[in-house]
Amino acid sequence: MVLPLRHLSVAELRWEDLEVGRSVAIERVFSAADLDVFRQISRDVNPLHMDDDFARKRGYQGAVVFGMLTSTLLTEMVGVYLPGLNGVLTQINVQFPNPLYLEQKVGLKGVITHRHEATRTITIKVEARRLEDAQVVLRGIVSVLLREQRGNGHD
Repeated sequence: MVLPLRHLSVAELRWEDLEVGRSVAIERVFSAADLDVFRQISRDVNPLHMDDDFARKRGYQGAVVFGMLTSTLLTEMVGVYLPGLNGVLTQINVQFPNPLYLEQKVGLKGVITHRHEATRTITIKVEARRLEDAQVVLRGIVSVLLREQRGNGHD
């Protein structure tokens, strides 16, 4: 099921709003339809992501959500919430220590750990957990460039 995105409002945080320690948390549940759309875009047809029996024979509880689909939480975080409209995601470094399965609720938390005034970039430490058992399914660091609208004194 594809949800209409008009319910999301995009933040417009400025450099002075982005203090070390500022955080954001978001939650999502990935459905079979989400996996189908991602499979079409990525062309990754590995049965690990489609076939429960295949996945179980390899020690998983069922079909595994694509790690890169889980990473879309990062683009949502940066593009919508932290910093939102003025942010450009420039680097992602993540690990996927545990699997995420279909229909499991996942929560992502991002915390600003560094501000780099000379480059107007921030570093955000990220961690996503399955909410039912608190297992980490994604952890890492993202870098974000702040590009505010010209004419506001930051040209």
